[in-house]
Amino acid sequence: MKTLLLLICLSCYLALPSVGNEIDSLENLLKQPEITGNSRVKVYLRLAGRTFRQSPRKAVEYLKAAELVDVSEDPMKYGPKLNARLVQYCRLAGDYQEALAYAGRNEAMYQKAWDDLAQPTDSIKRVLYKQYYLNNCYYHSAEVYHKIGAYEQSLAYYLMAREGYELLGSQGGISATYNNIAVIYLEGLQNTELALRYFQKSYSLNKETASNPEKITYGLDRNMANNEANIGEAYLTLGNYDSALFYTKKAYDRTRFNRPNDRYQLSMYAVGLGDIFHARGRLDSALYYVEFAYGIQKDNFPDPIDRTMLTLSELYFEKQDFEKAAVYARQAYAIGQESAVHNTIYQSAGLMSRILKAQQRYKESLTFLETAQVYKDSVFQLQSSEEIAHMNAQFVLEEQERENQLLKQKSALTKARMEKQYLIGVVLLVITLAMVAVAMLLYKRGKVKQELAAQKIKYEQRQKEYLEKELQFKDQELTNFAFQIVEKNNFMAEVTYAVEQVKKKGLQQHTALNELIKKLKSHDLINRHQTEFDAHVNSIYDAFYNKLDEVYAGLTQKEKRLAALLRLELSSKEISAITGISAKSVDMNR
Repeated sequence: MKTLLLLICLSCYLALPSVGNEIDSLENLLKQPEITGNSRVKVYLRLAGRTFRQSPRKAVEYLKAAELVDVSEDPMKYGPKLNARLVQYCRLAGDYQEALAYAGRNEAMYQKAWDDLAQPTDSIKRVLYKQYYLNNCYYHSAEVYHKIGAYEQSLAYYLMAREGYELLGSQGGISATYNNIAVIYLEGLQNTELALRYFQKSYSLNKETASNPEKITYGLDRNMANNEANIGEAYLTLGNYDSALFYTKKAYDRTRFNRPNDRYQLSMYAVGLGDIFHARGRLDSALYYVEFAYGIQKDNFPDPIDRTMLTLSELYFEKQDFEKAAVYARQAYAIGQESAVHNTIYQSAGLMSRILKAQQRYKESLTFLETAQVYKDSVFQLQSSEEIAHMNAQFVLEEQERENQLLKQKSALTKARMEKQYLIGVVLLVITLAMVAVAMLLYKRGKVKQELAAQKIKYEQRQKEYLEKELQFKDQELTNFAFQIVEKNNFMAEVTYAVEQVKKKGLQQHTALNELIKKLKSHDLINRHQTEFDAHVNSIYDAFYNKLDEVYAGLTQKEKRLAALLRLELSSKEISAITGISAKSVDMNR
């Protein structure tokens, strides 16, 4: 009974209209120890919802406190909603990495819920509930990726969200997704005409909804203002300033008169009007609207203020008020570094370089210019039109089956996915084993090749040593043969000389002595030895002769023979005895 009473009191608190002391009342409610579990989380969510427009960081603090609450009895009741709010408010507070972390956590939570849909206990209503929150996860992830300049990832998530909204038949969700896809094409992919087409699709859906009072929903006016502002921005990019001013002013007036508390959007539309007047050269009108936007954003909305500061800096620079221009550019540069937004750093550094150059502070200008160049290549990666067309075609949706077939379809998809994963695992295992086997085979083959190469080198080394020894032996044999010829020639010369001396002393008529001299001079033994020696030299030094012919073309046979005898390290006298020429001639030929 006590618990029931507390719940009734809590419901009364939450049902109260928005009054000045509502936040204090909710915080006092949190001090009661009986408020636990999901009831406590609900209070934190209400507090965050009441404070996020004035202070996104304060709203994040409330939601982080809600994360610490024990909700083990039903974690899915508020868990996804809590994560979704954290993504949204962290993005508004400029904490993009935290926003992505919460978006991934929420997506994993609902993806697991999808995987459990095969259970027959899930009704169509519960299935659609899960699809709705999964779409929100995709949508929030896309918004964060868009903000940090990751346009490809952002577009992919928006297209998945559009698929889900079409499945649910949510015209408002489809319209919002069309609008954001158009923003991606306009800002990131530089395709203004395609962006304008998507903006007009979104605007047409919202006008169709507004024309039917039964379909009008909360926030429709805000969505239409957003459409008008985006169409104005597209016309501005195309240079159609009149159409741009018409649509942007329409969005500004719609928000100002119909939703005066939506100051965030009002500030954004004011910046858009400032851009149009800037493009027309009306700097005073541009400054009026941009300063109005800055006054709203500087204390409440840190998310878009870097762009507003850059716009103000550019306007004051053109008015040659360099001091004010530098103040806003430096603030934008500091925000870019703190949030690690490379586009802001690149733009603000380039602007600071221009301002300092105009003030003739060239050294500081060069420093900022170098910083701008460093960040220039990492700002935004553009995709070719063919890649975007292919990505868009991938996510083109076919007409969905009726709601009563959804459960069967998802069950079949889940089963097919599991079979595919199993098949992929088997294929990967087979490929891995095959790669291991091939690697082992290549290793063994390489090892055998190394052994064969080592044996070949060893054999060639031995063969070389054997040939060198054989060549040394033949050289020695040839040298000995040459010495024998020399000795025989010397001996025969001495004998011939001695006999001739005897003959001169009076034995000229001695017939037998004359015959002996004749035989000594004409004996062919020496000639035969000489011929054999020449043949040995030619056989051993054939390669040497060929090399001599290549290097010294035109050498005679006698000159090549002399070179071979010199290689045997014979003296001039020994060469003279072998060749039959004088030692002096040998010296000259050397």
